[in-house]
Amino acid sequence: MRVLILGAAGFLGRHVNALLRDQPDLQVRTAPRQRDLDLGRASPAEWTGLLDATRPDVIVNCAGCTDGTLEDLHCANTALVGGLVQAVLGLRAPPRIIHLGSAAEYGPGPLRPHEDAPTRPASLYGASKLRGTQVLLSAPTRLARVVLRPFNPVGAGQAANTVAGRAARQFREAVSTGGPTVTFGNLSAERDFIAASDVARAVLTVLRRADAPAVLNVGRGEGRPVREIVQTLARLSGFTGEVREDAAGSGRSASVSRQWADTGRLRTLGWLPATSLDEALGELWRATRCGLLEPSVRPDVHRPPPAA
Repeated sequence: MRVLILGAAGFLGRHVNALLRDQPDLQVRTAPRQRDLDLGRASPAEWTGLLDATRPDVIVNCAGCTDGTLEDLHCANTALVGGLVQAVLGLRAPPRIIHLGSAAEYGPGPLRPHEDAPTRPASLYGASKLRGTQVLLSAPTRLARVVLRPFNPVGAGQAANTVAGRAARQFREAVSTGGPTVTFGNLSAERDFIAASDVARAVLTVLRRADAPAVLNVGRGEGRPVREIVQTLARLSGFTGEVREDAAGSGRSASVSRQWADTGRLRTLGWLPATSLDEALGELWRATRCGLLEPSVRPDVHRPPPAA
């Protein structure tokens, strides 16, 4: 089976790429990095060139961005999906699409939302991800597609605009400089933290199950205090100073104080979390300590023709 990964150089894409390349029955290719081909702004000719070069049976979309301008979010999280859908529908046999959405699409609402819960995103990020999901799900039914909604992934290569990624970097800096204080926003929220490697395993599970439902939550199904995540990273780093909570909070999740996933649908497909949160945080800390902040992937070079 030929698999094309979009966004393989990103945080979750790196984990998905590593796992799928280990499967002997899969032929995995990756789209160019954004600096070589910005798929959020790609022309129909560039999309056609990419698909002609890779001829995928399945496309896994891990591309996207979590912050930036409104245009950045629209291009990466919404327009990219629209361009992808338009391109594959032009093929005689469209490849199946597995798309990574986000729990931010739910916004404030049920404590434990299931996949049919109302979607009321409270951030520009969540709204842009939801529009991308809607574009995909509203496509003609001849296009097979699945949307995975990861809750709060944790692991090596995590960006600094997440609480875990920021904490790991701040503790590394404090330990290296002898700084006595590290400051965060309020850490009382409870989130469903899931290892990035388990998100990758969810992709593999769905890839092998043609009968997978159209939308699936990906999480541990339990809430963990954000404060506990920060305390674990402080312990791993050896930081013994003061942790303060008087900085501004995140605009992406401030309106949702407690939320975790209903994962019943995904579990019926045979998926269960395999990596503990402590293990995932350990992977994050080791990568941060070693300076491995930018994910790396095995490069594939597919250069579609320039737009006419």
